[in-house]
Amino acid sequence: MKNNLQPQLHPPLLKRLFSKTFYGWWVLAACIGMQIVNTGLLMQAYGTYTAVLQDTFPWSKTIYATGFSVQYAVSGFLAPLVGNLLLRFGPRKIMTIGVIILGLGFIAFSFINSVWSFLLVLSIMSFGSALSGFLAVNTLAFNWFDHWRSTSIALLQTGMSIGGLVVPAIAYALVTLGWRPTAILSGGLILFFGLIFTFVIRNFPEDIGSIPDGKIHSKQVTNKHQVQSSYNFTAKEALQTSSFWFLSFGHALAMVLIFALMAHLVPFLKEERGLSVQFASNIFALLTGITIAGQLLGGYLGTKVNQRLLIVACMFAHAISILLLAFGTSLFWVYCFAVLHGLAWGIRAPMMQLMRADYFGRKNFAQIMGNSAVIVTMGIILGPMLAGVMTDIFGSYRNSFVVLAILAAIGSVFFVLAVPPQPPEDATKI
Repeated sequence: MKNNLQPQLHPPLLKRLFSKTFYGWWVLAACIGMQIVNTGLLMQAYGTYTAVLQDTFPWSKTIYATGFSVQYAVSGFLAPLVGNLLLRFGPRKIMTIGVIILGLGFIAFSFINSVWSFLLVLSIMSFGSALSGFLAVNTLAFNWFDHWRSTSIALLQTGMSIGGLVVPAIAYALVTLGWRPTAILSGGLILFFGLIFTFVIRNFPEDIGSIPDGKIHSKQVTNKHQVQSSYNFTAKEALQTSSFWFLSFGHALAMVLIFALMAHLVPFLKEERGLSVQFASNIFALLTGITIAGQLLGGYLGTKVNQRLLIVACMFAHAISILLLAFGTSLFWVYCFAVLHGLAWGIRAPMMQLMRADYFGRKNFAQIMGNSAVIVTMGIILGPMLAGVMTDIFGSYRNSFVVLAILAAIGSVFFVLAVPPQPPEDATKI
C-alpha cells in the first residue's frame, strides 16, 4: 500500500541517520514510547489520582467511576471516526494533533473545581488519547511489519504495561507536589515526548523507499494452529460475520474486568486492605510488570499455539484471580492475584489484535478495529461503573468483584464461538 502523503523529512536523510537498523523498529520504539506516556500518565494513573482527589472533592465512587468511563466512552465511540481519519490522513498527522490535545487537556485538568469541569476535561483528554493512542499505534505496527508482526504487536503492547510502572512516580508526585502541579507536569511531559515521537513516526515503509520488515522473507512465520486469511475483508463484510461479533463481545467482557480493576484496585487496597496509596501503587506497578512478561510470552505463543483457545484459558484465569483478590485475607493473596491476573492479561492482549488481522486481513484493520472498539468500549464503561455502583450500594468491593469474575467466565464462551470467518462467496483473494 502506498501512502499519498509525502514525508516531511527527506528520505535520504532518514536512511543516513538510521542506516544500520530497519527504520520500522524506530517507528515501533516511538509507538511504544507514545503508549507509555499516553496510558501511564492518564489511564494507568487514574485510580491513584482518584485516591488523592477524594481529599479535595469527596464525591461518591460512582462519580469517579463515571469519570473513568467517560474517558473511554469518548475514545471508544469515536473509534470508527478515528479509523477513517487514520486511513485518510495517515497516523502521523492524526497522532500529532492528539498529542497536543492531550497535553493541553492535562494542563486544563489542574484547574478543575466541579463535577462538570472534571467530566468535561476528561472528555477532552480522552479525545486526544484516542487520536494518538491504541488504534493509531497498532495500525502503524501492521503497516511496517509482516514477518515480525507477532513480535512487533507483543512489544507494542508492553508500552501500555510499562506505563503502569510510572504509577509509583505519579503517586509520589501527587503526595509531595499535589495533584494540580502533577497534572501540569504531566501535560508538559506529554507535549515534549509526544511531539518527539511523532517526529520519528512515518506512516508506511514506502514513505522512505523501504518495504515491510525492510526485506522480503523467503520463509514467513506462521502458526499452524491459526487460520490466516488470504482475503482482506472490508469493514462492511467483517460486520456481516459472526466472528466479528463474538470477538468484539468477548473482548468487551475482558475489558469489564480489566478496567474495573484499573479504576478501583488502588482505592480497594487502601480502603479494604489498609495499604497506603504509595504501597498500593507499588502493587499496581508489580501487576503491570508481570503483564509485560505475559505480553512477551503471548507474542511468542501467538505463533505456536491456537490463539483462540489460549484466550479462553486466560479469561478463566482472570476470573480466578479476582476471586483471590476478593476473598483473600492476607497480602499473600494480593500478590497471587497480581501474578495470575498480570500473566493472563499480558498473554491475552497481543492476541486480540493478531486474531483480527488473521481473521479479516490487514488492509482495512483500522476501520474494522474502530468498529469493534465501539462494542469493546461498552465493556470499558460498564466495568468501572458497575464496580463503583455496587460498592456504593453494598459498602464493600467483594460483591462487585464476584460479579466481574462471573462476567469474565462468560466472556470465554464468546471466544469459543469465534471461529475463523469464511470470505464472501463472490470474493477473490487480494
